[in-house]
Amino acid sequence: MTLPAPTGPRPRAGARGARLPVSPADLLGHAGAAGLYLGVLALGNTLTHPEVAGIGVFWPAAGVAVAWLLLTDAARLPLALGLLVVTTVLGVVSQGGLSGVVLLLVLASHAVLVVTAWWLARRAGGDSSFGPRGLDLTTTRGLVALARVTTTAAAVSAPVAVLASVAATGLWDPWVWLTWVVRNVVAVVVTLAAALLLAAARDRRHAGTALVALLTPGPRRRARTELAALVAATTVLCLLVFGLAQQAPLSFVVVAATVWAGRRFTPVVVALHSFVVSLVAAIATARGSGPFSLIDDPWARTSAVQLFVLLTTVIGLLLATSTLREQRLTERLREASARFDGLLTRLDDYIWSAEVLPDRRLRLRFASAPAVEVFGGAAPQAGEQDAVVDLLRWVPAEDHEVVRGFYRELVERGTAEAEFRLVGGDGVVRWAWSRASARAELDGLVVEGITTDISQRHALDELRTQFLAIAGHELRTPLTVIRGYAETLGEELEDRPRAAGHAAAIGRRAQQLETLVGDFFDLATVENGRVALTRTRLDLADLVADVAAEHAAAAARADVRVQLETSPAEVDGDAVRLRQVVDNLLDNAVKYGCAGGRVQVRCRPVHGETGARAVVLEVSDDGIGVPPEELPQLFERFYRASTGRARTVDGTGLGLAVVRAVTEAHGGAVEASAGGGGHGLRIAVRLPAAAPLPGEHAPDADDPATLTG
Repeated sequence: MTLPAPTGPRPRAGARGARLPVSPADLLGHAGAAGLYLGVLALGNTLTHPEVAGIGVFWPAAGVAVAWLLLTDAARLPLALGLLVVTTVLGVVSQGGLSGVVLLLVLASHAVLVVTAWWLARRAGGDSSFGPRGLDLTTTRGLVALARVTTTAAAVSAPVAVLASVAATGLWDPWVWLTWVVRNVVAVVVTLAAALLLAAARDRRHAGTALVALLTPGPRRRARTELAALVAATTVLCLLVFGLAQQAPLSFVVVAATVWAGRRFTPVVVALHSFVVSLVAAIATARGSGPFSLIDDPWARTSAVQLFVLLTTVIGLLLATSTLREQRLTERLREASARFDGLLTRLDDYIWSAEVLPDRRLRLRFASAPAVEVFGGAAPQAGEQDAVVDLLRWVPAEDHEVVRGFYRELVERGTAEAEFRLVGGDGVVRWAWSRASARAELDGLVVEGITTDISQRHALDELRTQFLAIAGHELRTPLTVIRGYAETLGEELEDRPRAAGHAAAIGRRAQQLETLVGDFFDLATVENGRVALTRTRLDLADLVADVAAEHAAAAARADVRVQLETSPAEVDGDAVRLRQVVDNLLDNAVKYGCAGGRVQVRCRPVHGETGARAVVLEVSDDGIGVPPEELPQLFERFYRASTGRARTVDGTGLGLAVVRAVTEAHGGAVEASAGGGGHGLRIAVRLPAAAPLPGEHAPDADDPATLTG
């Protein structure tokens, strides 16, 4: 006979429509469960020792009773409870020799144990084919919950069992309470685990409850063969340990079979294996056979058997659940890896990861599938001992230093990006944009990056540059003609002031358009690296003074005083382009300054933190300024600060963009900040200083000369 197992989710107790009619099949199933329970009760009675206050070595009836109730739905629970009470009374009465009070106390202790364990197990979670979800014994969490439930139930019922022992023997023995608790914890854990897992195997088969299945992938025939070998080995070992060589303390040998079962088979197989071994150990010890029978003290003998049974079960189930968890995690990892690989195949980018070796070489650890869009065929793959050298095979010689600089900056600063060309396997030259970041791991530094084909963007940039060149040429010529005719017309209309004013307005607007076209063309060519800088050694301080003189008239009209503070500061640069920088900075400062204010211009050589020499040009004003949140956008093309727009000052938004482009083309940098006292604007341009000529002494950066104008 087997325990009845539900065939679907059970309705909650008390729910409307939960009470269903009891069918003949239900009666037959519960009758079979009652017969099984009565047989287990009789078996438990044979394992009871008078020397230990009538407490059995092993009491599987408790586990069967709890499993019976847990696997019964709410509608049929009264039937199961009634049969359980009747069979319990019959089983205990058949033991004989118990007075009325003792009989009642024994029944009460058993009832408290079973009902408490059942109630606590129900509180562990909702229903499932395992009984409560919280007792999913294919997981370690379920095993811990089972141990907690059984220990609590045994401890709660122990006082009643102690009273029964005192009533039967007239003696108080502190070992009774401990032996009762341990016996029932062992019995309920072993029996309930086997019953719940076996019922789950009937109701739904999966990796945790299949009877004939290995935890590692393999054919079913192999599982049958290994299961038969486990059964044979366990039979031989039990016969050897608890039968033929009963005087030898060889109980630990059986644990080897438990470990085998735990590592190779599902938890349901392990639970059944542990139940059988527990029964064999308990029956053999009760009959005076096996290694535990050598222990003279009955309490110690009983405790030794119980400890052996508990350890065998716990070791096997923990191994099985941990192995099953590893299998599930491995399967999830395999599925996640397959999804990730599928995602990578849909990307046109080349994704890679590399580790930094002690000699600062990069070794690829991971690389996505060959990115045809980037490499035109086969791409660098994982395992390469030097990722830089390997990548350079695809890079033209003129871009080698860009790639080396990219990796050097990546290792030193932790993040980098660069654009360079690649000659693909199909012979096509492509522009690639690579960006990466580094992170520390236990075994060293790891860099991860992505490389994208940006050839289309470069083609558009080339098209834009060509358009600007043509448009700039075609627009400059008519604008120059318009401005020239406007000036001539203004001279001829000197005796007609109103008409002369109109001609002057035409000339100014033509001049504005000509300046706009020139700035836009210069910005585009510098940003795309198309401009050829004609570098000569020049003193930036002299250039600043010349430009300041040119702006003297405009400053006077705006009632702004320009103050210069300069020192000799030689740079190797393009005089025309650097004049553009100074001109734009001074034009902005005067234009956005306030009447009666001043513009301060400083130019001096400085020494950087690393000892490198540089030249710094600072232009600051005390005018309307720029909100702090807008400072990072100040050098964007066509961007105008909100303060400038509010004041309706003429401007294109290209001047500072040109300043940044020309400065960076010279290897320098530019930044903006609030002016002195939080008013106005301060812009600082930093350029590499000219290298001293042979025999020439570098100028002192700490003794500036002052010139006021």
